[in-house]
Amino acid sequence: MRRLKLTIYLTPDWHEEWGGALEFWRSAAKYRVACYPSLFNHAVISSMDDLTLQGFCGPLQCPVQVTRNSLVLYYYTVEDRPRLVVRVTDRRARRTLLRKTTALSRLSDYVSKFLSRIKTNPHH
Repeated sequence: MRRLKLTIYLTPDWHEEWGGALEFWRSAAKYRVACYPSLFNHAVISSMDDLTLQGFCGPLQCPVQVTRNSLVLYYYTVEDRPRLVVRVTDRRARRTLLRKTTALSRLSDYVSKFLSRIKTNPHH
C-alpha cells in the first residue's frame, strides 16, 4: 500500500504564475488545506491513503517551450493481510469545475458512441 509520496521539482526558473502548484484538499475537494508552488529544487513529502486528495488545478500557463518537470517517488508497505486490490488515481474535479467536466465527459461519450455506430454501419 502506498504510504508516502515524495515530489521533487526539477524545472529551473519556474514562475509561480504559470500554475502547477501542488494542492491538498479535504472533504470531497471542497476545502483546500495547503498549496505548494513548483519551485526548482523544492520537495514535498506527503502521506498517502485512500482518501488523499491532491493535485493541481487548471492548465499550466507556461510558454510552449517550457515544461514542468518533477520526480515522484512512493514508499510502499506490505499489508498484514495481502489482498489483490486494483488501485488507480481517482481524478476529481473541484466543485467549480465539475459542471464543465461533466458536460465534456457527456459530449465525449456521445461522440464515441456516434463514431462506433458509423464504423459498424458504414453504409447508413
